[in-house]
Amino acid sequence: MKRRDSRTKLLAVAGAAVVMWACEAPEQEAGDDGMPVVRVGVRDGEDVLRCRDAFVPLARALEATLAAEGQRVQVAVECYARFRELVAALAEQRIELARLDAASYLELGGSGSGGRLLAVERPRPGGSGQGMIVVGPSAPEVTALAGLRGHSFAFGDAHAAMGRYLAQAALLDAGVDGRALGTYRYLHRADKVAAAVRLGEVDAGVVDEQAYQRANADGSLRVLARLHDAPRGWVARVGLPDATRDRLGAAVVAISAPAALDALDAMALEPVASADPGSYARIRAAVVAAAGFGDAPRGAVRTAAR
Repeated sequence: MKRRDSRTKLLAVAGAAVVMWACEAPEQEAGDDGMPVVRVGVRDGEDVLRCRDAFVPLARALEATLAAEGQRVQVAVECYARFRELVAALAEQRIELARLDAASYLELGGSGSGGRLLAVERPRPGGSGQGMIVVGPSAPEVTALAGLRGHSFAFGDAHAAMGRYLAQAALLDAGVDGRALGTYRYLHRADKVAAAVRLGEVDAGVVDEQAYQRANADGSLRVLARLHDAPRGWVARVGLPDATRDRLGAAVVAISAPAALDALDAMALEPVASADPGSYARIRAAVVAAAGFGDAPRGAVRTAAR
């Protein structure tokens, strides 16, 4: 099957007169009627086309808020299949804003490319910040994480807190590292992990709440441990003028349209000052711990970051 392009672009246009927008991108893009374009990157590992449609209300909400402040722009939402691609786009200044999970934000800072955290999401109960390690019908004898020794395991995105780092930290706490597993692999997407576990292609894996609910209609997945991610953050690229960055941050926090919040699976967006600093410290600790997860035994499928 031909590999899909991992990025698609959606231009959501708000027509009207143009007010200068100083994005100072290396190659500033102009949209319809010569209006400047604000490029917003989001990650949707399951369905880029769904992502394109789902984020139309978000683009329009940002445009409306900026227009009310006298800034007439087009918002282009760019969807990426993996967090690493999204981080690279922000670091290379191909987008102005990115919606990142905590591990990706920490990776961005560690790369030296920087970025300014503008806002954080307040997730809905049981929403995108929740996940679990599940076991399927191929391993009925496993009732705890420690019982996964010698079994096969699937992770999701190799650069995501939920898809990798939180799960590996939890396994290490239970005394199970990469060498103790029979095999492990990275399938990049939570829905693929859920399907692989349900079908017995692997014994266990880490999934988010949404993938679990969709895949477990028959009750074949059992939860061994629950995981809690930090809220998603909205990060501006380096090089934006202070005034532009402040206007973008204010526009993001002002998003309140129900359809836009539904796309984010969030209750609201809040200023950085409202964020719990301990949540990011917890993800940082998981990233550090996962460095000791180790290699899988000979013959394992390892498609981790290279």
